[in-house]
Amino acid sequence: MDGGIVDPIPIAKSIQDGNKKHVVILTQKRGYFKKRQSFLWYIKSKYKHYPHLLRAIEKRHDVYNQSLQQLKTEEEKGNVLVISPSRDLDIGRVEKSVTKLQSVYDLGLKDAKGLHKKLEDFIAYS
Repeated sequence: MDGGIVDPIPIAKSIQDGNKKHVVILTQKRGYFKKRQSFLWYIKSKYKHYPHLLRAIEKRHDVYNQSLQQLKTEEEKGNVLVISPSRDLDIGRVEKSVTKLQSVYDLGLKDAKGLHKKLEDFIAYS
C-alpha cells in the first residue's frame, strides 16, 4: 500500500525532523479538499483483515485536509513554498489517454517555468 494513505502530505513529519524550509508539490489545484472515500463499503469488505489500514483510509480525507491547513499556516510564515497546478487537471487516477497525459505534463512544465525565480529566491533565503 501507498504511504500516502497514512500521511498524504507529510509536512508535520518534515517539521518534526527539524527542516526549516519546505517545498511541497501538490497534484491538485489550490482550493481542493479531499472528500470521504465514496466506496468505503468495498474497501471494508476487501481489506476486512487489515483493521489498521481501514482506520487509516477512513480518516485519510481528514488527515489530508488538516495537512492542507498546516501548509497554509506554514506558508504564511514563509516556511513553505507550495507548487500546485494552475488549473484543474481533468484526468483520472489511472488515466490512459496519451493526449491528456501529455497536456498535464506540458502544464507542469509551464507552471514550473513560471515559478522558477520564486523557487530560487525561496531556496536562497533558507
